[in-house]
Amino acid sequence: MRVSILVSETPNSFADSVGYEITKRWFAKQYAPNPVPVWALLASGATGGICYWLACYPLDVVKSRIQLAERPPTRGGWLHGGYIFRELNTIIKEAGP
Repeated sequence: MRVSILVSETPNSFADSVGYEITKRWFAKQYAPNPVPVWALLASGATGGICYWLACYPLDVVKSRIQLAERPPTRGGWLHGGYIFRELNTIIKEAGP
């Protein structure tokens, strides 16, 4: 199951960092040459958190369903028709996109 955690956490951390940095740099341009206010840094962190969850929620649902399954995946790898994609297909069949 560690692969599914790696697959879900890598894009999440990337989205968090990118969301934070883009927002912080935008505030830095707005307030230059003064330092960025604390509230703007907090807003940048909140934006990063929103980006994190937007990136991670779909894969987090898949990861949780795989972890809560009665039996671990027994066939196929985690990519290209493997258990992550099988679980995504099951979710789409059950609830739609």
